[in-house]
Amino acid sequence: MTTAPATRAPITTAPATRVRVATFNIRTALALDGRHAWPFRVNALIRAVSDLDVDVLGLQEVTGLQRLSLNHRLSSFKIHGGGRSRCRRGEASPLLVRDGFADVLATKTRWFGPTPDQPGSRVPGSQFPRIATTCSLRNGQGVRFDTTNLHLDHRSEKARSTSVHQLLDWLDESVPQIIVGDFNATLRSGSVRFLLENGFTSALNASSVGTFHGFSGRARSGAIDHVLFSSHFSVLNAAVIEAAPGARLVSDHWPVVAELELTRVMP
Repeated sequence: MTTAPATRAPITTAPATRVRVATFNIRTALALDGRHAWPFRVNALIRAVSDLDVDVLGLQEVTGLQRLSLNHRLSSFKIHGGGRSRCRRGEASPLLVRDGFADVLATKTRWFGPTPDQPGSRVPGSQFPRIATTCSLRNGQGVRFDTTNLHLDHRSEKARSTSVHQLLDWLDESVPQIIVGDFNATLRSGSVRFLLENGFTSALNASSVGTFHGFSGRARSGAIDHVLFSSHFSVLNAAVIEAAPGARLVSDHWPVVAELELTRVMP
């Protein structure tokens, strides 16, 4: 009897899935910023966030007061992730997911340091506890991907490098991954290059305009806020958004927005 050769099922590609994602350090409400203090810029910031028109948004330096304002005024988003203090309060790096875009399957906040599940843990050399919030999402096409929002140490490159090494161990490389946040480091830094050398791509290029401007409106060269993505994605467009609604600087950073496309290959 002759046995027919085994045939493999054809590989089909599902329709491309797009996600518009952004990162934005909104500057803590606890800072003594004079005319740039939170009460004077909250309305303009809410408008600026709405104008980004994104599906998933990572924010940094979010205090409890700011979270209340965002939750009340951005009714089309749900906020996920806790604060960095020992009581899961304090400054947070939450992810906001637009209603109707995706189901949030799980949310986890981890602390960089020796005990990632213990609030308040910190990397040696880091002035404050630093966290990463990850949401596992499943969109309307049934595609699952993870998005992580982080805020790395502002002083120590060694602490930042230790943190991203730890982050890479946390991520499931079999699942499409997006990382957004305030890295406090440019694309040329060792900490960001480590991720770029381990399967991630930046939505921005090294010649992009800067993102930190210190309420001057004139950013220093080299972005320190980034959108990175795994090889499951390609970038359609990305930009640093230099906008001041009503001539009001809403933060000391500019946000970064990227539109990514993911194609799921199915057996």
